[in-house]
Amino acid sequence: MGYVITRLGKNGHERHTGMYRDLTGTPRSAGTYDSSETALRKANAAEDDAKAGRGGNPKRSRATLRAYIETEWLVHHVIEDTTREGYLYLLRRYVYPEIGDLRLRDLQPERIRAWLTRLSSVHDANPPTVRNVKVVFDAVMTTAVNDQIIPTHPGRGIRTPPVARKPRRTITAEHYQRLHEALADEPLMQLLVETDIETGLRWGELSELRPRDIDWDSSILTISRVVIHLRAKTTQGGPQFKVKHYPKDKEWRQIKLAPHLRDKLREHCTSRQLKRDDLLFPLPEVTGPARRRRPIVLPDPVTLGFTEPNEKERRYRHGTLTAYQAGRCRCQYCKDAVAVYRAERRAAGKDNPRNPRETATDAERHMSNDWFRHNIWNPALTRADVGFRVTPHGLRHALDNIRTPTRMLAQRLIPEASSAVCALQPTPAATSLSADTAIQGHNTGATDGETTAHLATVTALPTPSTNPAETLQGMDPDLVRLVLAGLLNQIRPTAEPTEKTY
Repeated sequence: MGYVITRLGKNGHERHTGMYRDLTGTPRSAGTYDSSETALRKANAAEDDAKAGRGGNPKRSRATLRAYIETEWLVHHVIEDTTREGYLYLLRRYVYPEIGDLRLRDLQPERIRAWLTRLSSVHDANPPTVRNVKVVFDAVMTTAVNDQIIPTHPGRGIRTPPVARKPRRTITAEHYQRLHEALADEPLMQLLVETDIETGLRWGELSELRPRDIDWDSSILTISRVVIHLRAKTTQGGPQFKVKHYPKDKEWRQIKLAPHLRDKLREHCTSRQLKRDDLLFPLPEVTGPARRRRPIVLPDPVTLGFTEPNEKERRYRHGTLTAYQAGRCRCQYCKDAVAVYRAERRAAGKDNPRNPRETATDAERHMSNDWFRHNIWNPALTRADVGFRVTPHGLRHALDNIRTPTRMLAQRLIPEASSAVCALQPTPAATSLSADTAIQGHNTGATDGETTAHLATVTALPTPSTNPAETLQGMDPDLVRLVLAGLLNQIRPTAEPTEKTY
């Protein structure tokens, strides 16, 4: 029940304030009026709105957007740590500088529309970034509307620039072969890339794999955890690696490993003497020299020649500070001269150098995606000359394009042998045997070696030749059909999505 508080104004006239209690029992004001009847009517209406869930505290809308996000929204909003990290970056980079100091009740649609336009024109944000910023802003405003802090959503109906959907481009078998050869000096990374392609794991799942996750008898890999890497700028105490006991889709899943991959992983665990709880792919120990060491003795600049003319048509000798600074030369001789000069100043205590960068890891030596990309993946892409940008995350989409040597041989055999097979006249028994054998080999998940051994029980296979046509010569016609049928069934994708073998 509302009530009225009467007081005298500065001019001596009576003023009437309508009062009511919200759902928590806290006294609230419904406004001050000239008549007590109006004040009481407003108080009763506000109390009815509060009981119906339509009332709110108008004072809360006086808070700035920055204060509301930092003190209420981020504190009580249930989101993943990596999502919170991404939200904080977008808020601090694009939201706070423009509208962070505006009060919530002052956020009007026209202001929000102008702000989103300035993101592209002033801050050079691309359309995907503008869309992501709008997603974060909409999440904050939706919570504010649900909490009855503001009456309407200021961003509702405001459109962002369209984002083109680009086709995904993945590596092929030839690309994979070149990448595999480019990683010849890194057997651990070779196995990591092969495991990623065959299983389709995300990086956080791949870098958290342990021997206990593999059932060696059934070749079943269970994905039950994921490790996330939180950067230093948004966490206290520097970068952190946090293990979550559920994958991204919040559901454990199992994958059937190909026999050859299972054997490689088992050999990897045995050779490195890994225990059940050790990481399969930890960050390697840095045992080699630093990236570059400054020379002990610098060459004589007189023997190095001169730089190209600068904007003032002046030239400087290589291997000197003036060539690096005034001539803007970045050859190795000029960079060595600057490195030696700065080292001498640091040794004399004249400069305060920054601490050397350390590789982000933790006690278990989890490998970060950044380290793998910069130190392993990008150099391998350069050596392999793939020709387009491929990310480590893109490996999980490359399974359908990768073929084992047996499948590649089948692809070479089938086009050239199709006409010869059609001309053959098989017996009914041989045709039935071919189909049954191919189905049996496909359903049992037999490896290439097991399939070959099974076929060898029917008749001896000739030695494969570099020419597919020569390979088919001398073979029994029924065996030709049997081989091609079996290979075709191996190339055909399996029905169950969990058995990603090839």
